[in-house]
Amino acid sequence: MENCLFPGCINTKICKGYCGGHYFQLKTGKQLCPLRKRKKKIKKKCSFDGCERGVCAYGLCNPHRKQQLKNKELKPIKKIRKCGEGNITSQGYKVFSKTINGKEVRICEHRKIMEEYLGRDLLPTEHIHHINGDKLDNRIENFELWNKTHPHGQKVIDKVKWAIEILQLYGELFND
Repeated sequence: MENCLFPGCINTKICKGYCGGHYFQLKTGKQLCPLRKRKKKIKKKCSFDGCERGVCAYGLCNPHRKQQLKNKELKPIKKIRKCGEGNITSQGYKVFSKTINGKEVRICEHRKIMEEYLGRDLLPTEHIHHINGDKLDNRIENFELWNKTHPHGQKVIDKVKWAIEILQLYGELFND
């Protein structure tokens, strides 16, 4: 990375050879001049024992301040996970956050593994059953693919059509 073109400036170039401050001066038609040095703020930490978050008000971070305002006993705050890190849901499944088209979505690990195995996205009617009952055991050999669809109507011709659709959808799974 190269320094800003303004003489004596040690900031890194970002646009047209200038740092952000000098580029702003240039863009707004001001005469280029040295930038003021900003004082670095010393970030205070939350006064709750063991909390590493920055202070919001009254010596507390935002989540602890909210607990205080609700007259609740102050408790540790859950760790903030970065996008892509997994966690366990209250139902016991491992999920990951993933950014898709600028939105953060949660994806269950077992569904992701089955989609990779099948080479396609799972249908909304498809579910993954953990054979041994352990929702964190996400080995492909511990999965059964379940489908909640059923034929509409009870005429034999309707059931035959439905059976053909099921065979077309899942037939390749049984060609061993």
